[in-house]
Parts: sequence; structure tokens; C-alpha cells
Amino acid sequence: MVRLGHFQTAVFICSLASLLLSQATGQWVSLGLLPPEEENVPMMKVETVSGMLTNLPCNITPSVPGDRVLIVLWYKDGYGKPIYSFDLRDDSPESEGLLWANEDGGDIPRAQLNVKSQPTAFLSLLGVEERDGGIYRCRVDFKKSPTRFWKVDLTVIVPPTISVLLDEKGTEVEGKVGPYNVGSTLVLTCDILGGWPSSEVTWWRDGAVIDDTWEEISPGKSRNTMKLEHLSRTDLNTELECQGSNNNNTQPVITSLYILINLPPLDVQIFQAEPGPLSADSSYTFHCHSHGARPPAALSWFDSHGNRLIAASSEVSDDRNATVSTLKYAPSVRENEKSLRCRAENPVLAGSVIENIITLEVSYFPQLWLRLGQNLVQDKIKEGDDVYFDCEVSANPRIHKLIWKHDGEIIKSSPDNGYIMNEGNLIIQSVKRGSTGLYSCHATNSEGSGNSNVVSLIVQYAPVCLSQGQAVGVAKGEESRVVCQVDSNPPPTNFKWQFNTSTELRNIPASNVFNDDTQSVAQYVPMTELDYGSLLCWGINELGKQEEPCVFAILPAGKPDPVSNCSVDNRTYTAVLVSCQPGYDGGVAQQFVLEIIPSAFFPTLDIQNKIESIHYPQFRIENLPAGTEFKVVVYAKNEKGVSEKTEVRFWTMRIATEIGEKRILPATNDGPVPVKVTPIVWIFMAIISVLVLMIILIGLILRARCSESKRQKAKFVRAGGQSSTLLKDGVNGRGNNPDLIPETVGLTNIEGDVRHIEDKTDNVWLLKRRSICLPSNPSKYSSFALSPSAHSSRDFQQNGAKQLPSGYYCTLPRNLSHSRSNVQISRNSSFEKSIEEIGQYTQKTLPHPRRREPDLRLLEPISYASVRNGHNAEIIAPVPPQFADSSPEEFSKVMF
Repeated sequence: MVRLGHFQTAVFICSLASLLLSQATGQWVSLGLLPPEEENVPMMKVETVSGMLTNLPCNITPSVPGDRVLIVLWYKDGYGKPIYSFDLRDDSPESEGLLWANEDGGDIPRAQLNVKSQPTAFLSLLGVEERDGGIYRCRVDFKKSPTRFWKVDLTVIVPPTISVLLDEKGTEVEGKVGPYNVGSTLVLTCDILGGWPSSEVTWWRDGAVIDDTWEEISPGKSRNTMKLEHLSRTDLNTELECQGSNNNNTQPVITSLYILINLPPLDVQIFQAEPGPLSADSSYTFHCHSHGARPPAALSWFDSHGNRLIAASSEVSDDRNATVSTLKYAPSVRENEKSLRCRAENPVLAGSVIENIITLEVSYFPQLWLRLGQNLVQDKIKEGDDVYFDCEVSANPRIHKLIWKHDGEIIKSSPDNGYIMNEGNLIIQSVKRGSTGLYSCHATNSEGSGNSNVVSLIVQYAPVCLSQGQAVGVAKGEESRVVCQVDSNPPPTNFKWQFNTSTELRNIPASNVFNDDTQSVAQYVPMTELDYGSLLCWGINELGKQEEPCVFAILPAGKPDPVSNCSVDNRTYTAVLVSCQPGYDGGVAQQFVLEIIPSAFFPTLDIQNKIESIHYPQFRIENLPAGTEFKVVVYAKNEKGVSEKTEVRFWTMRIATEIGEKRILPATNDGPVPVKVTPIVWIFMAIISVLVLMIILIGLILRARCSESKRQKAKFVRAGGQSSTLLKDGVNGRGNNPDLIPETVGLTNIEGDVRHIEDKTDNVWLLKRRSICLPSNPSKYSSFALSPSAHSSRDFQQNGAKQLPSGYYCTLPRNLSHSRSNVQISRNSSFEKSIEEIGQYTQKTLPHPRRREPDLRLLEPISYASVRNGHNAEIIAPVPPQFADSSPEEFSKVMF
């Protein structure tokens, strides 16, 4: 404790001495009286930044080997009280020196001597402040070596703290500046405040310095004013940095901002939402796209007339770089090949307007306009003039069909009717009054059909008669009013009347004529027979006199003639149609009347008993009872009287015989209910009936042939009412042989009774057939006639039933042919002789049923000849095979 007290006392004394010495040294230095070793002490410069750890160097290495440091003292700004002491004389732990406390008297150490780093020790200052700057002196006392002095010039740099950015107007800006228009100049000022020494101020862009010229406005305030000229689109959103720094050990003060620039739109484009053709008056969607404008472009639509279209909506992209406007638009017909514009502009940038224009291709059905030719005056067209129409057509696409109509009817071009059509023109050659009417043109394309306006064509013409050939019935002394009506354009201005007596034309006095706009009425009174004839009327207008007069036949008036040729048609079971031909009307308009005459069965009917017809005698009577006879009378009447009545009778149809159907009437409470039987059922029933009749007929024929084949008796055929030849079995006789008729005309003296052959031996058969008679002229062998049934009987009756007409001959059946011998019959011989020859012939040819018959078909037919007055016999041509009878065997085969 004693030693510690002595040490402290010694330190205090040394410190006091040092203080005094320092003051004295300072005076001595100022007077240049310091020892040379103090004046030549080396000076080391040390720079540090406020708040940083700063090391002040001091060389403590002894100059004498083996020597050691005893005391290290640090002074600031002279030789006053040391700010740090370090005593190593006794190597005790307590001799590590005193710590330099804070100026405010706190216990936090701010300095520490590091002696471990040889040969130089460092005094470390913690948290250097601006006031810590100055000259520090280090004194090192050695045990043997002389004291050493070391000086350190400490500079404390204070970094800047604040930067302020100002625009060209001196307004402080933060984060962004602008907006500036393209082409303008940007001026920015950066002030760096605080710190020591003054800071350097620089402007940076994209990591590169663009301006490093700065100036110190005042202590602690530096400024750099930067200028950018001709701002362009590339300068948009460019980041500019202002950096202020006064050392290289700390981060500079940095303030950044972005440049805002007003930019015009780069482009504008119009496109259709759904590509394709446009139809008039149909709604379509169009889009207008623009990008590159800042702020986003404002888009607007305009039609071809410059009118702004307001039915549009706009949308901006997320990056604010693009704008899209959508327009709902229905183009009209008038906008075909017209423009549609979309305008894009930056509303804050003058002269930034750009436009995109498209031409609309609008499809529409034909639009037509019809007019008369340019050189024609509508109310001055006369009959016979040539007229043409112009039809103007507007259509997209082009029309493929053009038609013309007159009063709604399509006009067909033909040289005969005077119409000529030529590419939108209609030419009417030599126009007639019938051409008057309404005209229109009609066209068609792929969009549809269009109709033009209607143009009225008025043709002027001279008067023509409207009531030609009328007959006027009037009695003598009776006044009649004859109306003359004419058609003309313009209306008639006058009328002329004359009476034609067939010898002269006599004018009707003007006092008897009354004229109207379109007609004239003449009073005429026939007094004698000569006053009946033709009354003539002419109309006159601006175009002239009527060419053909209206002729009225003045006839004596009387009752009408009766109707004729009445018929009943369309009869049903409840109605009929009665039609007649009218007679002369008596010179006065007539009417027709039908009256139903009541009968005893139907004294009263629930129908009208009298039916009148004004124009024609045709009457339909309905609601009549079925299956009933009626009597009606038909007559004509006029103002002069009634004609004679024509009686007509008819029956209504029965219900069961209704034409086309049969009605079955079951009894019901409400009356009969008709049930229809269709015509198909009638046809089916008719077919069945025909089949049944055919089956019955075939059965009867087969039965007749079967019964005939069993007959064994000889058959006698009457030849035209003449005598018959009797065929005997081996004996001459007489009988009616139909196959042997003499050709001679003088057939007389036929005697004897006709006897029948008695078939006792069953050895004779004879088939019955009609004879075949041929003309005697061989050139007519091809012509056959049935005889005697078809001719001979009738001829015999006409000739006294005794003679056969000349020119005919008859044949026997081929069954009776046996040999080639000819049988000749003389016209002068008796008939009995011929009969005997025939009988002998039959005895030879008739076969016995029990023996085999020869093949008679191999025999040749018999030829007949006649001898008249000693002339040679005439050979008769053989009969054709198809007229020969079949044998019994052949007949049996057919039957069975």
C-alpha cells in the first residue's frame, strides 16, 4: 500500500511536471526554443470516419538492445495532461495504464493501447467523433534508451447525411420526375447536406457517371446540376441516381428517381372480330388497338362523314402500354365503300394524333330507283309514242337477275308485244292504251331481292266505246234513254249522235243529248217502222274524234223468247242442276225463273218453289226428297212480259243407287246414317260377278257338247226355210241337209214329207253344223259367208221362200268325204235326184261304230258342179279345212 501510494504520488508529480513542461514546451516551440529532438519528431497522418474504430500508431521498440519500455504517454494538441498512460516498470498487472473515459464522465472506455504488435503499438480509439480530430503525440520512456516522441495527425471525416433533388423550377422531387414531353430538356439539381469535408456530388445512369461536376455552396453543402436534352422514348422510366460522398470508407448518400415522359402512340390498327363479309344493317364488332402511348392513348371512332361514334368501350392493358377499343357497329347501305376511322392520341401531348382508316365492303340487297326517260313528259305521252324507263340499281354484290312488272305482272320481252329490255332500260315501242298502268323493276342478288318505286304510265288516246253492240228494245212512241259510255284520256269534251236509217245518217238534235264527263245520254223516240235501226255515238277529246262509233241497235221491244235445250245434270238423291239455253231477250234485259210444280205426293216442300237467275238460265235445286219425280217450269221475263214456259221433269236418285257409293241406312233415333261403300268394293264385286258368269257359261257349253255327242239320230237342219233332205241307211229319201244347198236359182217341185232316220243299227252318225256358202266367182274364194242361217233364210223369204240367191254354193262337212269323185248337180234336174245321189254317197261314207274308221282327214274334199241347159258342169272350189267338221273321235277327245 505504501508503494502504491508512493507510485501515485510520483505519477502526480510527473504529471504536474509534464504539464508544466508542456506549457513551457509550447511556449518554447512557439519561440523556436524546443530541443532539436522535439522539432524533428515524424508526423503521421491518419484519416478516419466518425464513429469508426481508429488506430493511432506509436513506435515503442527500444533503440538499445535489451532495453525495455517503462512508460508510454499519449497527448492531444500539446503537452497537457496525457490522455492515456502506460507504465511497465514493475511488470505488475496494475501498471497496464489508465483508460480514457468519455467526455461526459462515463465509465465506457474509448481508448486502448495494443502493445502486442511489434515494433509499433497502436492506441485504438473507439467511436471517433468529429471533435476527436487533431494532433496526437506519443512519448515513450525507456529504461536505457533516450525518450522517443511520435506525432499522429488524426483527421475525422463526417459523412454527408441528406440529399435533396430539385427540378428546374426548384421544386423538390422524390421517386419520379415529370412527365416531360418528347424532345424537351430535363434539368435536375442534387444538393448534398451535412458532413465534413464537403462531399463530391455525381449523377449516375445505368451504373455510369453522366455528370461529376459539383460545387461547394457552403460548408457542409455540395451541389450538382445535371441537364438532359432531347428526351426521347428511350428515356422513359430511366432511373437517375445522385450520389454524395466525402470518403472512400463509407457508402455514399444515394437518391434515385425515374423519368416520366409523355409519349405519342406508336400505331393504331382496326380489325374485325369475326372476319367475313358485311351485310347491311347487321351488327358487327370492330376492335381498334394502339400501343406505345404514355399515358395510355385515347381511342375514338368516326364514320365517313366525320361523326363520332359513341357506342364503343375501351380497355387498357396491365402494363399501361396498350389500349383496345371495341365498337358495335351496323353499317348501312350508304356506307358501302365508305371509310371507318379509329383515332389514337395522347390527350396531353399536342400533335400526337394518328389514325387508321379501313374501307367498308358492305353487301346489301338491290336498291332500285325507277323513272321515265329524261326526254319524256309524263302527262304528254300519246298512243303510238315510244316510251322508255330507266332503272337505276345499286347492289353489292352485283345483281344476277332483273325483271320488269306491269301492274304486278312480269313483262316478257318480245318483238310482238313491243317490249325491249336492255341493261336497266325498258323500251315500249308504239305504246298502246293497254300499256297504261304501274311499272316497277325488281332485282336479285345473293343478299336478297329489291323492289323499285312504282311509276305510273299514263297514255293519252282518243275515245273508244265501252258499250259496243248494245240492243235497245223500245216500242213505238215510247221514249228511251241511250247511254253512250266511252273510255278516253283526257276525258271527252263533246259527243256526237247520229241515226243510221240504212239510207242516210240523221243527226240527233242537241236538245235531246245530255253530256257528262265520261258519257252522253240521248233521248230517242221511234215513231214509225223507219225509226228502228242503228243509233251511232262518237266521243271527242283533245286528241280527236273517236274512230269507231258506239253502235246501239234500236229494236222493237217485246216479250222474251222461251228457253230451250233444257237438261238435268249432277243428279243426286237430294239435288239436281237444271240448265237451259236462253232465247232472244225481246230487246230488253231479261231474267230467268224456275218454278217447282207441287205434286200429289209432295204438295208442299221445305224449299223455295221459285228460283230466279239474272244472267243465265241455270238453277241448282237442293234439299229434295230422294227417289222422287218432280216437274219444274223454266221461263224468261223482262219488262215487256213473260215468255212461254218450258216444262222439265226429273227424278232424284234413290239412296241405294247413289253414284260412286252405296249407302246403308241403319235405323237410329236421329234418322238414317249413311254408310259409304267405296268404288274399290264395286270393282271387286264386278270382277267376281264376271268370273261367276264365265264359269257358268263354260259349264253350259261343255254340257251341250257332251249331250250332243251321245245323240245317235240324224240331225236335220233347216236351210232358210226350204225343204230338207232325208238321209237314209241304204234307202233314198228326203231330209233337211244343211251341208247341201243347190246353187241353182230354180229350185222347185220339192215333194214329199220329211222323214226322220230311225237309228236302229247304230251304224250311222252325223254331226250338225252350219253350211258354208261361198260366191260362185272363183276369184272371191277367199270371202266366206255363213249360210243358210245368216243369209239363205232371209234371202229365201225375200224370194218367195223357194229359191236360193244366185252366186252362192254350199259345202258338206269333210267327215262325209270319201273319194275324189265329184257330185254334179244339174240346175234343170229335180231336187229328188240330187237327194238320191247324196244318199248313195252317204251309204258309202258313213262308218259303222264297231269297225275302225278310216282317217277321213286324208281324204280330199268333194267338189260340186251344176249343169244348166246342157252346158258343161261347173267345178266348185273346195271348202277351206277350217270349215270342216271334226270326226267323232276328235270330238270325244275335246270333250273328255
